[in-house]
Amino acid sequence: MSSKETLTAVAAGNLRAEMARQRKTSADLADALNCSQSSASRRMTGETGMDLDELAAIANWLQVNTNALLSKAAA
Repeated sequence: MSSKETLTAVAAGNLRAEMARQRKTSADLADALNCSQSSASRRMTGETGMDLDELAAIANWLQVNTNALLSKAAA
C-alpha cells in the first residue's frame, strides 16, 4: 500500500473486485447492509469508510475472509 493509498481505498477496491467476480450489485450490497443504495455505493467507491462491523458483515456476505478485503494483494 503506497503512502497515498488509504486502507479505505484498498478495502473499497477489493470490495468492488470481489463483487464483480460474484456478479453482485450495489443494490445487493445495500440489501446486505440494510442501507440505501447510495450509501452502499459510497462504501464501494471509498467515499465513505466502512466500520469494522460493516467490514465483517460484507466479508460474511461475500463469503471471504475479512483480510481479503483489507489486503492490497487481494485486488
